[in-house]
Amino acid sequence: MMRTVVLGANGQLGHTLCKKLGKAAIGLTRDKLDITDRDAVLLAFSEIRPDVVINAAAYTNVDAAETNVELCNLVNVEGTRNLAEASAAMNSVFVQVSTDYVFGGEGGRATGHREGDETSPQGVYAKSKLASEQIAFEANPKKCFVIRTCGLYANNDGADATFKNFPSTILRLAATLPELRIVSDQICTPSFVPHVADAILALAFTTEFGIYHVTNRGSASWYDFATELLKMAGLGTPVKAISTEEFGAVAARPAYSVLDTLKYDALELSELPTWQKALHEYISHRSRSRELSTST
Repeated sequence: MMRTVVLGANGQLGHTLCKKLGKAAIGLTRDKLDITDRDAVLLAFSEIRPDVVINAAAYTNVDAAETNVELCNLVNVEGTRNLAEASAAMNSVFVQVSTDYVFGGEGGRATGHREGDETSPQGVYAKSKLASEQIAFEANPKKCFVIRTCGLYANNDGADATFKNFPSTILRLAATLPELRIVSDQICTPSFVPHVADAILALAFTTEFGIYHVTNRGSASWYDFATELLKMAGLGTPVKAISTEEFGAVAARPAYSVLDTLKYDALELSELPTWQKALHEYISHRSRSRELSTST
């Protein structure tokens, strides 16, 4: 059985990867391994001897990163360096999970970004993630994947894990507020974690190393996504479209960060459904979970 280390095992992506891998997964949380401690990482990997290392751990508070620059870079850049170097020392495959935020600085785009397109990160978080990609390949040049994805969301997993994400927040607010105000000028592809996890695992056990874009298909603004979510959930809460400027976030967000998945698609691995089909799966799972909880 191949041994796969998953960093960030208590996050929605890491948690899902571990569940899909089953006994093959060695899930590591921050409490179990501080990825910013180089010696600790090297020691842990020398004991585990992993075949594959998937880094789903990251500093992801985009707005707080603007003032916590040192911490953001310590986790996202130096942490990645430590993991990639340790995986190379063990001759392990290294998978670095990255983000659509490496794009989006230019305006007027209407086609998905390909892997080789020029990057344009805007904020501290985005720049740290681009740096982590570059360091991953530098530290483990022979067996490295960088997988960029976007707007991840997963269902809550009962007692195992409760995740905060865009859909769970929208559904919670829709039950308490008379109206929702959602940004309509940021275009991306919100992606359902189980689909992304399947694709990551499918890639990780090939030798087709490199950068890949892995998201659900299609594109939507957050306003579009929220509107469809509430419709599928049978909620009638009004939604008002607002601009990024009106929302007033601290850090810059990409105006257009849709990722082209043709390179991944060409490998004919795990399917990536449309974002609408993925959202329907999320709602169906949520409904089944609520039915089970009320019947027990």
